[in-house]
Amino acid sequence: MATLLALIAFLEKEEANCIDLINEIEEGRAKFWSLNTDGNQVETTEKDLIETRRKLAEIQPVIESLKDRASNNK
Repeated sequence: MATLLALIAFLEKEEANCIDLINEIEEGRAKFWSLNTDGNQVETTEKDLIETRRKLAEIQPVIESLKDRASNNK
């Protein structure tokens, strides 16, 4: 049960991070860099926003399912 609760907490944190990142990018406040395959720094692009939204959409159902399971096991 503790492992399940820890997993839920982790996924909720990741969900919040994704939402924050989306908001920052949409509002033009996000200024961050990543490394490309050549090891050069590149500014994050709209492609990154799309990927972040995709990841968020993937983990939201998992979070809800785990919350349901945790509440049923109490």
